[in-house]
Amino acid sequence: MRKLFLGLILVLLGGILISLMHEKDWIIVHKNHIFMICDEKYAPYTATAIQSIEKNKSFFTKNYFYVAVPTDVEKVKLYFNENLTKNITFISMSDFFKDRYDSSLMDVYYSRFWASELFPDLDKILYLDSDILVFKDLSALYEQDIQNVYAGVVADHPGFAEKRMQELELKTYFNAGVMLLNLKKMRQDNILQQLRSNYNLLKSNHKLQSADQDVLNYTFKDRVKFLPRQYNQLITVLPKECNQEPIYILHYTAYKPWGNNMVPFFMEYWDIFKKTHLSHYRQTQDKTVFDKHYIKVNEYFLKSF
Repeated sequence: MRKLFLGLILVLLGGILISLMHEKDWIIVHKNHIFMICDEKYAPYTATAIQSIEKNKSFFTKNYFYVAVPTDVEKVKLYFNENLTKNITFISMSDFFKDRYDSSLMDVYYSRFWASELFPDLDKILYLDSDILVFKDLSALYEQDIQNVYAGVVADHPGFAEKRMQELELKTYFNAGVMLLNLKKMRQDNILQQLRSNYNLLKSNHKLQSADQDVLNYTFKDRVKFLPRQYNQLITVLPKECNQEPIYILHYTAYKPWGNNMVPFFMEYWDIFKKTHLSHYRQTQDKTVFDKHYIKVNEYFLKSF
């Protein structure tokens, strides 16, 4: 009996020690810096994406999130529960743009242009769109070698990419929803200035169809590293047999799971969604901000909880 008691004590102490070591980063092997963008409308889905990343990370991985928002950080933070916000730095782009006068690029969704200045102390960062679902630890993606290129990317839908390549006179065209950005090289080559110039060029020539994605492709050109499809699996090019290659990131490019229950992996998405938000919703005093998205838009689903 005494041995059993001592064994339980040792297991308990061991668990506490491991938790402490993890909290202090003493046993962290992989540190991933992840950049996302959202406004109040997309905040619930950004939070869901982050929850899926955290759910599937390795014990030896720590993710650091940076979320750019238009102005009011506190409004957006309402959609993120306390467990998520521990590792999230929220960035008010209106504050960032105060001393920058290029008003045409001050929309929060052009924040990717400014990544090299937003994160001056980082050599690289992983940008992710909010309409994604993550199934595996992202360290393998983050640790890709992009030393001599501006970004690690994945090709866009073949039909759409072909049209954009013809219009922009490019040899390749990538989807900008998942990009491993080489911030160091971008700063060295003053890519920000090139992005701003090319934005004005494409806009004046009426060739700006996919906003900043067109500009990023036109600026980076062939100075990117194309990565396997599994790192940005567009639902529009989802293979019939999903078990052939493990999917790291599923990207809801054309159809969103919050508006269409027929999309691939719908139940998996909503399982993460409800775990991310439902308890937070029930504990929130002012539910007005939640009602717009969780009740009005998704009432049919929430009723089933």
